Amino acid sequence: MIEALTVCQSIGWTLYAGPMLAFCIMAYTNNNFYKSFSHFGVGFGLALTLWIYSSIALQYLSDGHFYPNIKEALWIPAALLMWISNIKLEIWTLDPIRKNKSPALKQHIRSLRMHLTLHSLLIISVHILFILRSSPSF
Repeated sequence: MIEALTVCQSIGWTLYAGPMLAFCIMAYTNNNFYKSFSHFGVGFGLALTLWIYSSIALQYLSDGHFYPNIKEALWIPAALLMWISNIKLEIWTLDPIRKNKSPALKQHIRSLRMHLTLHSLLIISVHILFILRSSPSF
């Protein structure tokens, strides 16, 4: 069971973090990136859900409770910040672009580009902290 959940966790993370980082790169190379990005929202939501639920289940199966030791799992606070950032990205940053056809669209796209960059840095931080958690020297 733990192996299956670990695979689900890896799949969820890969399907979330990979495209999000790719869209961050596209934000600086393609002016119409936001159209594709806004259509990928369901995929991001499903991937993030798979990653979160499998992480919670792994926590319960490995420790017998849902309360991780934050000092040992530094990636969890970073993941919480990333999740909050994802909510802000989806609702307050991307939604005005979906609804807006006015000249303010360029300002909203700049805001999306900046938030996507910061969100990608959070994703990279979570990934590094998650890898370091299993390192014997950490």
